[in-house]
Amino acid sequence: MPKFTRKIRGCNLSRLIEGISRLSEIRDGKPRITVTTIMLKDTIGDLQLVKLAKFCEADEVIANNLDYIPTKDLLGLEVFLRG
Repeated sequence: MPKFTRKIRGCNLSRLIEGISRLSEIRDGKPRITVTTIMLKDTIGDLQLVKLAKFCEADEVIANNLDYIPTKDLLGLEVFLRG
């Protein structure tokens, strides 16, 4: 299993990878597995999530824009700004 880490949250994703992989093995095509993320300026160029989804045999990846900023730590990390 490849090692994926999450820079922003500072955690190892091994448990999540194992869970998604196990679901992929037993699901027989249903339900669809979607991996989602919030795009940030710091992570937009990182394709690790796409690699993770492929490794786990997820069906799709959705990357949303950060449009709600709950803490000052995330201020300025949004990829697309509303004008």
